[in-house]
Amino acid sequence: NIAAYDFGKFLVSYTIADPVDDDALETMLAALVEGYASDWDTLAKARFQTSVLAMMPYVASVNFMSNVRHAATEVGDRWVKRGLVHYGIFARYKHNWKALTEAFSS
Repeated sequence: NIAAYDFGKFLVSYTIADPVDDDALETMLAALVEGYASDWDTLAKARFQTSVLAMMPYVASVNFMSNVRHAATEVGDRWVKRGLVHYGIFARYKHNWKALTEAFSS
């Protein structure tokens, strides 16, 4: 879902700029989903929220690969630093992939 990817991308950027704990992230995500899909039923909202969380490590890994490419061709450590931050986001949220596969396999 493109919206799940876009929300995941926003949350990756947000957590890089202003790290939040898991409870604050859940609160933010619930508000985003409610604002985006207020007329959806509870199950659809929960699945969408799970999808957004699962997109976070995906977005971070794609950005990490882009950072590596830039770091290989440019002088300085700006892209290396950005790559390390994206890798950190990936490592922190990669467990959400398991939640997604479990949610949709049931």
